[in-house]
Amino acid sequence: MTATSIKPHALPHGLTEALANVSDWDLPSPAQRAPTKIHLLSQSGAHQVYRAEVATRQGNQRVAIRLPIDHANQGGLSSRVGLAFSNEVDNQRRAAGQSLAPDIFWSDPNHQLIVMAYLEKNPPFTEADLAYCLRGIHQLSLEGERLDLTQVLERYRQMADARGMSQEGLIDPCLPALQEAIGILAEEPAVGCHNDLNATNLLWRDGPMAIDWEYAAPGDRYFDIAAACAGNPQLDSDRLLEKVFGGDYQPDLWQIAKGVYRAIELNWGAAMGQKTNPEAGRALMAYLSEVLK
Repeated sequence: MTATSIKPHALPHGLTEALANVSDWDLPSPAQRAPTKIHLLSQSGAHQVYRAEVATRQGNQRVAIRLPIDHANQGGLSSRVGLAFSNEVDNQRRAAGQSLAPDIFWSDPNHQLIVMAYLEKNPPFTEADLAYCLRGIHQLSLEGERLDLTQVLERYRQMADARGMSQEGLIDPCLPALQEAIGILAEEPAVGCHNDLNATNLLWRDGPMAIDWEYAAPGDRYFDIAAACAGNPQLDSDRLLEKVFGGDYQPDLWQIAKGVYRAIELNWGAAMGQKTNPEAGRALMAYLSEVLK
């Protein structure tokens, strides 16, 4: 993973505050002084991720620190893209207890910042690795209400509109076919879902682990798998479905879930500033209308 060294004066305010509070971090061994060697690991989508080294009584401890990129241009909308921060922290802690996520050492709700165990990327992940994560997550009892897919679609549509993106290329969550599809998925029993298990959110420590739990909530497992497949296009979706469901799944629900996730993906892209494509939206609605027949 490529890292860029960052000078102390160039650090975001929230990160500076977190480093100053290192004595409050719940590390395996107490910190002896403020972290050094701060590196920016990634800056894309809605977050920045940093790596820092902390001198502890038992030696240096690497941590990952994630905080939102400032979306000050969003016209007064909250800069948070996902669900409630408190639920994100609680749900990652629950997953960490089952070795499905890295441990959280400290969190700051004011800056929506999380300090967690640093994990290495270990590609390539296989269908078995992803299925292991999905099956484990689906057994978790996660905090929060069931994920409202209509609300997510509308949230991204509003964010895209605030950016001045073309409305023609956005997906209206009130379209009849989309509402029918979302309603069908909502009839399925709710299970714990990550809802964003893409390739960048899979890391490794004695097995696959998931990060970025900001969309995690009770929800539909078909939608959760559709999101995971879209975020890992190098994997065979048929093999993944077989490993998650044991071969016993409903193809119609799978097709519907893929369509609904694609709608959310289109609005999310526009919310992040990607150019809209009206033809993609029309093709998607035609697809959903066909699978709902």
